[in-house]
Amino acid sequence: MKTCKNGHNLTLENTKCKICIKDYSRKHYLKNKNKIIAMQKERREKFPDKVREITAKYYLQNKDKICAQREKYKSENFDKIEARRLELYNKNIEIIKARKKIYYNKNKEEICKKSSDYYLNNRDKVKQRKSNNKDKYCKKQKEYRIKNAEKIKKRKQHYRLKNLDKISKKESEYREKNKDKISKRQKKWREKNPHAHTILVAKRRSKKLKATPPWLTKDQHDQIKEFYILAQELAWLNQDGKPFHVDHIVPLQGENVSGLHVPWNLQLLPAQENLKKRNKF
Repeated sequence: MKTCKNGHNLTLENTKCKICIKDYSRKHYLKNKNKIIAMQKERREKFPDKVREITAKYYLQNKDKICAQREKYKSENFDKIEARRLELYNKNIEIIKARKKIYYNKNKEEICKKSSDYYLNNRDKVKQRKSNNKDKYCKKQKEYRIKNAEKIKKRKQHYRLKNLDKISKKESEYREKNKDKISKRQKKWREKNPHAHTILVAKRRSKKLKATPPWLTKDQHDQIKEFYILAQELAWLNQDGKPFHVDHIVPLQGENVSGLHVPWNLQLLPAQENLKKRNKF
């Protein structure tokens, strides 16, 4: 068997030693690295389409080989790659954010669909990952909420105004299905936060008192009481067992206008409808 001048074996087909050529190429590259990089950059700028075409063609022809080389390099130089990536990210953080934002706005529907599909297909995997990194996720979310409090508030308000009927329906259905759960949660909260509960009750009472005009007669006060008595009686008579609420037609704490706590501003409504109505007029 033939050998080269450095003692490497040569096959019949190859008259040149591949190992020697590879070593020479490597040495030549290291010796002229800056010059070669500058030439490559110049060529890319001068012939971008041609370079892209050649690169794509080479990748398709040697896909498995390239992927294997990349994986091997990643596994051998993981810490080095992460350190370099972090350094580049911190150095170009504003440019990266701007680029991501442009790309997201351009491909919003596609990205949302992909995210949704991935979550639906890998729900257990995502939950497991979150549970394994719970502290990290919570910390990240908390930092984001603090940093973007106003932005989040505006987004929620905008979404609520846009989907008011949908949200009201959803909340109503949830309340119907989870009455006991909500009741227990509220009770637990009242026991845990007695002062906060007292403040809320006092606030509501003071609103009602301020909304009750001093010129109301005794008969009119009795009429108000009758509404509350009637609400209890209707709840007892109702076969479904669903309660009735005394509702203020013009809410006491309306968004644009506030009503009075007077007989002609009261009406009886099923609890579900009253909760759905909220402070709307």
